[in-house]
Order: sequence, then structure tokens, then C-alpha cells
Amino acid sequence: MAADRPAATAILRVPSGTTQRFATLVVLTLASTLHIYGVFATIWPVATFTEDAHCQVRANLYLTSGATPDPDESKWNTYRECMSALFLPRLGWLLTGLLLLALAAVAIYYARPAWRVRRSRLQRIDQLPALWDKLREPLTELVATAGLAKPPEFLLDASSLRAGGVAFGHRRRPRVCLDAGLVALLDHDRPTFEAVVLHELAHVRNNDIATTYATLATWRAFLIIGLLPYLLVTIDPFLLSADPWHPPTLLPLTGPVTLGLAVRLAALVLLVYLARTAVLRSRERYADALVATWTGTTDPYRALAEQPRLRRVLSWIATHPSRAAREAAMRDPKSLLRPGFWEVLASGLAIQLAWAHLVSGLSSVSWYHSGNESFTVMRYVWGIAVGALVCVIAWRGAAHLRAGGTARGVFALPGAAMGLGLALGMYLQLQEAGGVRPTALPAQAGGLRGADRCVSAGLRVGRPLRTPARRGGCAPGAAWPPRRLCCSSA
Repeated sequence: MAADRPAATAILRVPSGTTQRFATLVVLTLASTLHIYGVFATIWPVATFTEDAHCQVRANLYLTSGATPDPDESKWNTYRECMSALFLPRLGWLLTGLLLLALAAVAIYYARPAWRVRRSRLQRIDQLPALWDKLREPLTELVATAGLAKPPEFLLDASSLRAGGVAFGHRRRPRVCLDAGLVALLDHDRPTFEAVVLHELAHVRNNDIATTYATLATWRAFLIIGLLPYLLVTIDPFLLSADPWHPPTLLPLTGPVTLGLAVRLAALVLLVYLARTAVLRSRERYADALVATWTGTTDPYRALAEQPRLRRVLSWIATHPSRAAREAAMRDPKSLLRPGFWEVLASGLAIQLAWAHLVSGLSSVSWYHSGNESFTVMRYVWGIAVGALVCVIAWRGAAHLRAGGTARGVFALPGAAMGLGLALGMYLQLQEAGGVRPTALPAQAGGLRGADRCVSAGLRVGRPLRTPARRGGCAPGAAWPPRRLCCSSA
């Protein structure tokens, strides 16, 4: 039974689940970094904490009996005036954290391919005359089958006897490494050889190599720039003080050494890690769907040894999907177009956390408060982010319907997941946004109007896609319009 070719072709034109998961990873990483460096800004230099407490006392600014911020705006003005000398250093901490994260991620991203070639002692196949004469024709045919205008750089891992390969590199210089065990299959099992090579070429065709290695670079950069410094400061909050090994008896109550903050940070780090593994699993299923289309079979890897089954919990942290998940993608490629419940929930959660920590950072430098345009600006920031997520849901859901997928829950389930993710994000916020008043909360509600319009547009567009012949406006070859519908919704 051949795979669904129209659906497999459609996944190349619609924002993929891999891209959405990568965006979730980036947003979660930014939220975590903002929190960590926001903590640093409150404890370094050490005088920062004592000055903050002094300014609160001077402004007579305390929590009310209901444990909420004092609503007296005159007290807040006095507090901000007293703290004005510390706002610029705090802003410097936030910007430094984000800049270091970006620089580390870029450095890791560009260094990793060269390091992989050196570590595994990979060799270019076209520089091995005897092997190149043998592989030139089949590789050229497979590159043409994959629809690539330019072949990638083929490498050989002579030390690996497994029948596998890996696609890596950058967008402008993709590389495909073939294991020695895979090359040996060419003579006695050419279909399996072709299926494995096509799988790696599918990564090149999907343009997911850059996404994959940006994912790995982002995760490693977060560990180095964000998590490691936080752990060191947890051990010694005065690590950069004049006498780091003999901290004073009274530690800052707002420092990182609190059980609640540690637990919530651990939860956020886990979310970042799960987003990382979700990206890596998703790309494999998209590649498998294309291989099934190109080979005309829903089980092109049947000759390979079956992977051991993982328990459900372990499958969430695995970097490769289960055999059943891969077979489902090859059997029904249009299932990849359907927006998933868990991926949308994670995206909504990431948006809410990032928004909350951005607001917290801007509050710490006295920009986010009543009396200026900050509420309006952040309302649009939140609304645009949520509106973009809704547009992706509408786009993918409608593409799923166009490919002949079932309509049941295609929009309702992701909508519920987005709402649940936004709600969970409010409870997983790592700290209270200093200086943020209850009146700031409606800033998010204003953004819902744009999101609501985009949801409605997606639902209206989705209906005719189920019956293109009767409606006439969305024939199979018609252009898909969600960008026009959603770009001005926020």
C-alpha cells in the first residue's frame, strides 16, 4: 500500500510540528534565562538587596493584609524614585543574560559540525575513488528522488558497523554521513540502503537540519549560561562578592535559595528538556512520511532490526519516536498536519511563562507600571504571540482537512490545549512580578480579542475545506489564505 502522496507533499508547505516545537523550546529557554538573570540582578552587587529593602521602608510600601501589592500609586512613585539608580544595572543583567545565551548558542551551532567530523574521523566519499565509483550512481539517483537541486556533502564513518546514517551541518552546507555498515547493504539489500539514505535526504529536503542543531545548541547554551550559574549561586549567593566563601549570616530572602523557586525552576528546566526531545522526535516522523511516499511502501525499514519498546514515560524523553509512531506517520502522513493537543499546550504554557518573566524584568527596571503605555504595549506583545499560535493551529488544521483528515476535534482540542497551557503558565511562574499591580492583568485579556478573531477565521476556513466541490472557493489547488486572515488579528 503506497503512502498518501498529496498529504506527504502538503507537509512541506505547512508550518511543521517540528518548527512549532522548536519555537516552544526557544520561548521556554528565554523565559528561564530572564528569570535566572533577574535573580542575579537582585543579589549582585550585594548592596542591591539592602537598598531595595531600604527603599520599600522609605516609601512605606508593604503588602496589604490580603498579601497583595499596595495599590497606592504615590508610594510606588516614591519607591521607583528611590530605586532609580539601580534600574540600569538590573537592565544590564537581563540583557547580558540574553546576549550570552544567544552568543553561546550560535558558537555551539557553528562549531558542532566540524567537531563531529573531527571526533568521528569522517571522510568525504568523493575523495575515496574506489568507493565513490561504486556509490556515485545510486546516490545521484536518490538525490533526484528526494527532489534536491544540489546534493549534500556525503561522508563516510568507517568505524561504524551499524546500518544507519545521520544528516547534519548547516542550511547552506548540509552533510549526510553514511555508516560503513549501511554501505555494505548496497550489494545485498539495496531497497533498505535506499530507504535509509532517503531518510537522511528527507531531513535535507524538510530543511530541518538547521532546526535540529539549533535545538541542540540552544539546550547546551542554556545549561552553560543559565542553569550552571544558577546552581553555583544557589550554593553561594555571594559568589561574586568581595568575600564569596564567607557569606553573611543573613542571606537575602529574595535570593535563589528557596524550596518553592527551586522546585518551579526544576519544572521549567524539565519543560525545556522535553521540548528539546520533542523536536528531535518530530523531525524523524516527518522524514519517514516522505520516505514512504518516495518508496511507495509504508514499511521501507522492514529489513532492519526492530527497536526495543520503551515504556510510555521513557518515550517522552527519547530522541527517536517509537516504531509504532513511525509506522503511523508512514501509513497516514496527513496525521502530521493535525495540530496535536500536547504540542499546543506546551506552546501556550511557553508563551505565558515568557510573557510573565518579561513583565517581571520590565517591572524591575520600573518601566511596566500604570501611568505610561507599558500596559498597552505588553497587551499587544501577548496578543500577537497568542494570535500567531492560533494562526498556526488554523493553518495546520485546515491543511489536515484539505488532505482528507477527520474533522472531529481538529480545532476544538488544540483550542482547549492552548487555554489550558496559558492557565498552567500562570501557576508555574517562577516569581511574582515585582511592582506589577492587579490592574496589569487585564493587559492579557485585551489580546484575546485578536486571538478570538483568528480562531473564528480558522473555523470558517476549515468548514469549506471539507467540501471543496460544493463550496468552490477552496479547491485542492487553491492557495491557502490563513496569513491574510490572521496577520492583522492582533
